[in-house]
Amino acid sequence: MMSQSARWVPRVMMSAVLATLRLGMPCAVRAQAPTGLDLGGVEEVGEGERYLRLLQLTNNAALMAWTSQPLTPATTASNRIVGVHPWASHFSPSDSSRRWRWLRPSARIVLNSAFPVEDAIGPVWAGKGVTGALQWGVIGSWRALTVQFAPVAFLSQNAAFPLAPNDESGVGQYRDARFPSTIDLPQRFGDGRYARLDAGTSTLALDLPYVSAGVTTAPQRWGPSLEYPLLFGPNAGGFPSYYLSTPHAVDIRIARIQARLIGGLLTQSTFS
Repeated sequence: MMSQSARWVPRVMMSAVLATLRLGMPCAVRAQAPTGLDLGGVEEVGEGERYLRLLQLTNNAALMAWTSQPLTPATTASNRIVGVHPWASHFSPSDSSRRWRWLRPSARIVLNSAFPVEDAIGPVWAGKGVTGALQWGVIGSWRALTVQFAPVAFLSQNAAFPLAPNDESGVGQYRDARFPSTIDLPQRFGDGRYARLDAGTSTLALDLPYVSAGVTTAPQRWGPSLEYPLLFGPNAGGFPSYYLSTPHAVDIRIARIQARLIGGLLTQSTFS
């Protein structure tokens, strides 16, 4: 799992095909008119997707694979919601007649009085002092093509605090205390304010009947757990990557299979 503020050594990463099997019969959903669900906001693997997961547990939505996230536009659109649900006013049925719409923006302030710490999903690094973050976006679709532009910007006071010694001097003193030459996990990003504009959860996706493809910078989660995924976590934000996947689960009689092939390029900070 990627740790917060980590930027790994550059390398091209290609994952093996991730296949998720769901054995048994699909659950029954209540017989009411189905509607699409507008997850709202711009945060991937965030409250919208967690809420969709809960709706599946209450039989308000059909089961689907969660091993590899973020969900593709085709997967989200095909997961129809039935019946009433508590947050209907917050996550309203999507309006397919609108090709373009603004995504709900988000803003937050983090205050760390002693040292840097950050638990939220995304590329924001909250140093000592005050950190402000803003995310906004727009999403549009035309036939099989979906475009989402949702950058995130933040500014951290990045105030000084006692660094753990690592036997380095100059810029090297800000590196990781335990493994300063082998891990990209800075204790502090320099000696002044730290600001960054990140592509956030921007995505270009093409969803065809039998295949989905796209490029994205959205955070990713590999594994069924929300807090501690088995392979890869979203807390450090995303990285430029492309994917090729099945748009829906494929029924092979004894199981339903979804697969995704992912490739991307990772970068490093100036403190590694």
